Amino acid sequence: MSLLQVFLPQHWPANETSDTPLRWRLTEGITSRIGESPLDQLPQGADVELIVPASRVLFTRVKLPPGNSSRLSEMASYAAEDRLLGDPETIHAAVGNRSDDGHATAAIVDRAWLTSIRDRFAAAKRRPIRAVSEIAAAPFTAGAWDLVWHGDHGWLRTAEDQGLVVDANGEDVPFALRLAVQEARALGDAPERVMVHLADSQPLPDLAQWEKDLGLPTQAGSPWSWQRVDAPILHGINLLQGPFAPSRSSSEMLARYRIPAILAAGIVGLYIIVSVADWAALAWQKRSLQAQMTNTFKTAFPDATNIVNAPLQMQRKLIELKRAHGEAQPGDFIPLLANALPAINATGGTAQAVQYERGKLQLDIRLPQVQPPEVLNQQLSGTGLPAKVESINPTPNGAVARITFAGGNS
Repeated sequence: MSLLQVFLPQHWPANETSDTPLRWRLTEGITSRIGESPLDQLPQGADVELIVPASRVLFTRVKLPPGNSSRLSEMASYAAEDRLLGDPETIHAAVGNRSDDGHATAAIVDRAWLTSIRDRFAAAKRRPIRAVSEIAAAPFTAGAWDLVWHGDHGWLRTAEDQGLVVDANGEDVPFALRLAVQEARALGDAPERVMVHLADSQPLPDLAQWEKDLGLPTQAGSPWSWQRVDAPILHGINLLQGPFAPSRSSSEMLARYRIPAILAAGIVGLYIIVSVADWAALAWQKRSLQAQMTNTFKTAFPDATNIVNAPLQMQRKLIELKRAHGEAQPGDFIPLLANALPAINATGGTAQAVQYERGKLQLDIRLPQVQPPEVLNQQLSGTGLPAKVESINPTPNGAVARITFAGGNS
């Protein structure tokens, strides 16, 4: 799936025109390309991820009460009220992962500004699915703080989902960086070192002096470039939460899934065609086999006139011929009774009454004692002759069981 990352300028859109070019990077699989285009000329057909200027986002830690996750944004706005100078109604708070004790990082932006961003992109028929601070685009080094330095300002990433903006202080360490280190040290959470990543081909500051002033190892990291940020940016808090959560119109959904829908319809259609063809082939084979069996039956028994089920009629004719030549069948009375004798002996009873009809032999067997049907069925199953216990009726001297034996067609 393709992803279009759009890097918003510092004062966009208030002080910009519709022709203001926006930097973008389009990633499709393992390939990517970059460019600059006005909003209405951005590449289409890709998910949009906005990279928001670091100065537009304030990160803070808040403690949230238990509640509906759909209202986290609203709860975070009021939870951060004591850290804000403005009315909580004028800001929008997006929340990161909440810890077990209820604390979470809140990314706070101006609500009116974010609304204008959303409206501009909606008017251009672009609907971003994510918006993250460019602080999240800074490298992340475990145990260290990573500073992307632009010469006169920078972004400091202090954790996977936290950071702040720092401004230049002449040749000295930026005041915000110095203050952040002091606060972290007071909380016992100071970093092991500070990594400085140069952007825009800026010269390296006096890291030796910075290290001396901060009391922390300060090292040069890999250069930073917006053309090579992660796609998508990982671990950044998505600002599009709550009322700003992305949604897609029906026309966008149709355009987005038109090709997959066509492919799916083609696969289903092909499956139906193959299935119908397979069914037709099997039906033809069935009719052919039935015709062959009917012809064979007519050849063997030319006097037969009404042929409905050739295999069954052939079986019955063979039985009739065998009986006509004196050959007994398994379903005849004598063979069936002979085969039932081992079953009678297995029950330990004696036969009292016999009834035979069309290959079924029904015996009333006197048992020395009452037995459950399942026990009697188990005794009969060992004889190999199909048998069914119809009933067991207790008597003063035991019980009488009615058992039906089946010996085959008659």
